[in-house]
Amino acid sequence: MSSSGLKPKVIHVFPGLRPGGGPAGYAFYLQQALATLGAAKSLIEIVVPFGSQHKGNDPQLGPSWRLRLLKKMPRWLAAMLLGMRTVHTLKKDALRYYGFTNEQIDSLRKGKVIVFHDYRLAFSYMRSHSMHPEQAILLMSHSPTDASSEKVEDWRSIFGDSAIWKEVYEKLVRFEFETFLKVKGVIAPCRNSLEGYFLDFPRGRNLLKSLAIYEVKTGVRGLNAVHSRREIRERWGIAPDDKVVGYFGRRHHHKGFDLFVRLAELAYERGYTGVWFVSAGKGYLPSPSHLPNYLDLGYLTEQLADAVAAVDLVVVPNRFSYFDLFILEAMSLEKVVLTSRVGGNVCFDAPGVLLVNELSAESLLQAIEELLSNDRLREFLGRKNREVFEKEYNLPAFAKRHLLLAETLLGGRY
Repeated sequence: MSSSGLKPKVIHVFPGLRPGGGPAGYAFYLQQALATLGAAKSLIEIVVPFGSQHKGNDPQLGPSWRLRLLKKMPRWLAAMLLGMRTVHTLKKDALRYYGFTNEQIDSLRKGKVIVFHDYRLAFSYMRSHSMHPEQAILLMSHSPTDASSEKVEDWRSIFGDSAIWKEVYEKLVRFEFETFLKVKGVIAPCRNSLEGYFLDFPRGRNLLKSLAIYEVKTGVRGLNAVHSRREIRERWGIAPDDKVVGYFGRRHHHKGFDLFVRLAELAYERGYTGVWFVSAGKGYLPSPSHLPNYLDLGYLTEQLADAVAAVDLVVVPNRFSYFDLFILEAMSLEKVVLTSRVGGNVCFDAPGVLLVNELSAESLLQAIEELLSNDRLREFLGRKNREVFEKEYNLPAFAKRHLLLAETLLGGRY
C-alpha cells in the first residue's frame, strides 16, 4: 500500500471480454498473456462487467427490434434519438449501464493507476464517482478513428447519408474530447495508431499533440489450421492451383471492404482467370452476389484459421487503422499481408507486411498481380512474418511489454 492508501496496481477496465477485436478482444488476449507471466499478477488487474466474460452479440442474428423500429422513422428523428440515447448513457453512468457492480466500482477507487479501454467508462468514472485525487487515470481507445466518428459512421452505414450526422457527431465528440482532456495520458500500440483521431475536430487534434502517449504493441495467440489447404479449397469449390486473395474482418468503410469488392470487380472485368477473392466477417456493407470470382464465407469463428491458411495472400485495405490484430494472426500462419500505409499499419515492421502508398483498387490489383506471380517470394516473406510474430507479437512478449508499462506507471513517471 502506498502512502496515499492506494494499491500499487494498474487496473485495466474493459466493457467486456471475449475473443475478437476491439476492447473486449484486447482484454481476452491481455488476460491470456498475463497468465504466461506470473510476475505481472501482483501489478496488473483486469476488471470487466460482472457476467460479461465471453459474451457478445451473435453476428448471425438479425437487427434488433429497436434498430428495425428506428429504420422506419425519418432519418433526422432516428439520428436525434440515437444521439440522445448515447448522451443519456454518458451522463447517467456508463459504468452501471455496462453492468459494473458497486463492489467493482469501489475496487477501482483503490488502485493507483486505472486504464480505461472505453472513453465512456472513463468519463463515467471521473464524472459520477468519487475518485481518489492521487489516482492516475489513463485511456486506451481501440478504434481506428475517435469513437464518436466510428459510431456515427456505423449509423450512416445503416440509415444512409445525411447532413444530420455531422450535427450528431459534433454533440458526441465533445464528451470524448473532455475525457481525453482530463486523463493523465493515452496508451496506444504506436503513435501512428491515433492518426485518424479527431480529424473533424481541431481542438482534439491539437490536444493529441500535447498528451503523454505510452506505446505498447499488442500481441495475440497465433492461429493454427486444422484442415489442409486442399480440403478447404475443395469445400469452397476452388481448384488447388487457383490463386486466392482473402479479406477477413468487418464489412466497414473504415476497413476498406468496399475497396476489396471493387478489387474483385476490376480483376473480373480485366479477365483475370484462376484468381478468386474470398471474404469473411460481419458488418453493414453488403457482399457482392454478382461476381463469379467471389466467395463470401460469412462470419467465421473456429473455421477462421483454416480459411486464412487456405488463401495465397491477405489484403487489409484500411482507410483508417489502429493496430489491426488480424494482421498479427495472418502473420502467425506465414501469410503475406498487403495493406495500406495508414495509422498503426506502418508500425508492424515485418518483411511480409507490405504497404501500398496509394489506396485504390487499381494499385492493389497491380501489387497483387506481382505477388501472385512469385510463389517463392511469398513463401519467403511468409516465413519471415512468422519469425517476427514469434519474437515480437506472441503472448509472452505482449505480457512483458505490459509489465514494463506497469512498472513505469507505478513509479509515477507520467
